[in-house]
Formats: sequence, C-alpha cells, structure tokens
Amino acid sequence: REFFLETDLARIAPLSFSVSVDDPGLVTATLDGDSLSLAAATDRAGQTTVRITATDLEGASLTATFTVTIT
Repeated sequence: REFFLETDLARIAPLSFSVSVDDPGLVTATLDGDSLSLAAATDRAGQTTVRITATDLEGASLTATFTVTIT
C-alpha cells in the first residue's frame, strides 16, 4: 500500500510509528509524539537514509524514506 485511507473517522485506530537510520553514526533520529528530531554528528559528513514506519493495529504498515545529507 502507498497510504492509509479510512473514510469513517469514528473507526480510525491509532497508528504506531518507528524510525530507523541506515548510518546512526552520522545522524540519530528520535520520535516524540508527532515530532521527528534529527541530530547530525559534528565530526562526519555524508548521506544516510531515514525510514519512518507507520503500523496500524492490524499489523499493516507503510514506510516512508528520505535521504539526509550532512556537509
């Protein structure tokens, strides 16, 4: 699936979110409620991929990815 769609707002179940980074030595990522925070290493440069996954109560999930570049 490319997205979650629920037309009956009374039936929307909460989603759980997780985040991962391919190179946690370059960037660390944390989720706090609906906020994503990224922190870059001070002594490194490069690129890494960040993945955010949303999972519903039935176990269906969707992952979004983006690239972070540190110079």
